Amino acid sequence: MNSEKKILVVAGALGSSKALIPVIYELIDRNIKVKIIASGLAFQILNELFSDKLTETADDISDNQALKLISDYKPHLVICGAGGNNKIEPIFRINAKFLNVFCFALVDNWCHPARRFFEVDASGEISNSIPDLIGLSNDSSYNEIIMNKEFDPEKIIVVGMPHVEETVKAVQLYTKREINKLFMNYNINRPVITFIFFSAPVEREIWDEIKQLSEIGYSEVSILEHIIHALECLCQELETSCQIIIKPHPSSSGAPFTDILDSKDSSEYISMQMVENAAVHELIILADGVLGMTSTSLFEAAMCKIPTFSVQIGLDLDRADTFNNIDGILSIYDYNSLYNELRSIFVKRNIKTDKSIDINSLSSSKMIVETLITNYL
Repeated sequence: MNSEKKILVVAGALGSSKALIPVIYELIDRNIKVKIIASGLAFQILNELFSDKLTETADDISDNQALKLISDYKPHLVICGAGGNNKIEPIFRINAKFLNVFCFALVDNWCHPARRFFEVDASGEISNSIPDLIGLSNDSSYNEIIMNKEFDPEKIIVVGMPHVEETVKAVQLYTKREINKLFMNYNINRPVITFIFFSAPVEREIWDEIKQLSEIGYSEVSILEHIIHALECLCQELETSCQIIIKPHPSSSGAPFTDILDSKDSSEYISMQMVENAAVHELIILADGVLGMTSTSLFEAAMCKIPTFSVQIGLDLDRADTFNNIDGILSIYDYNSLYNELRSIFVKRNIKTDKSIDINSLSSSKMIVETLITNYL
């Protein structure tokens, strides 16, 4: 019976595509017919895995085009991403609702979920693309979204983060031999402490090379400079050295970090490298500590039981910290706290901790599909 059912999956954002991949695999494993429509970066990622099920479309698809695609395929259910910086996902949520096709939206991140469902047109008019059911990552996201009266609590469920769980599974399944090979591939000196810096795009009114701080009070470069300064001082104090691997966000280049890499090329205490195409799970395996600002990769590292820090020195106090309710991630707002927390990584390095995780308990994608099949398909 499931093989007769059809589901349309829509993605237009990088985060959406990553969150939906495990769900798509789960649907396919259950012999449900799946058609995928995607644009931009989402298309590039999904095309590597599901080219036979994928249709590319422009991000600024019209309502009429979306209506036609839904009407022609006649899905029993539409699953949409709920990412930022794209138009295709809200357009399909709106038009699925117009055609009375049940629509589920999966939010790939935990911060400010309500923002994913409101759009402002050129005239400043605000509209919403709230679907029939929304899947959120955790309880704090749920508590945040229901404060907005536009959302019905009965139409929101906590489902976890399937893509984050896939990273955790990948880390857990690495053998010692594979881990040793990984260190060789990245030219990492194994006894030396290694930090991974996961960058993330920070909003700016004007992009001015690496000098312009964002409205929120910091930039990815200003944060990295604080981290490097603290590590240099620590290494000098402890008479040791460390390594930093910089991972730019997939939606941006590593250009802002070029000057820093050049200036630290001959550092006595810190060796640095930048990797733009590395897999997140590989970098987490290499890490003694993970740092960043608001990257989802911090969540992945924390779930893998790696010491993880959201460094937001300079944060505008009027703005909420997106990590302040997330277990396993310590938010840092001042240099002294950063210095002390990094020091603890060096001091505790030789203390063994249990990082094993029962991967059978990581089942968000199965729960999502089971919920949709049982109740709405």
